[in-house]
Amino acid sequence: MLIPTSNLVKSNMAHGSDPLADEILRYLVEHPEAQDTVEGIADWWLTERRVRQAIADVEAALGRLVDQGLVDVVMREGGARRYRSKLRKQPGRGTRRSDSN
Repeated sequence: MLIPTSNLVKSNMAHGSDPLADEILRYLVEHPEAQDTVEGIADWWLTERRVRQAIADVEAALGRLVDQGLVDVVMREGGARRYRSKLRKQPGRGTRRSDSN
């Protein structure tokens, strides 16, 4: 008998399971036909979720740095954003904060 996935996840989390077990379970809920070895789960399932989370975390941190005036955003063709320091080295001098946007 299959348990509805939302109930399965809620039930597992309510019983004080560990975060790694929750992460594996979330992957299985998103990919119900998935199966793999321990190595495959560590290499593919968990890495995929962590990379997606890391991207969101990096984007949020960059946003804060831009808001603080420490990092510039340079728009490239196709809408790609490049981030760079507003701190520039001047020949013969230390690092200074750039005023360009």
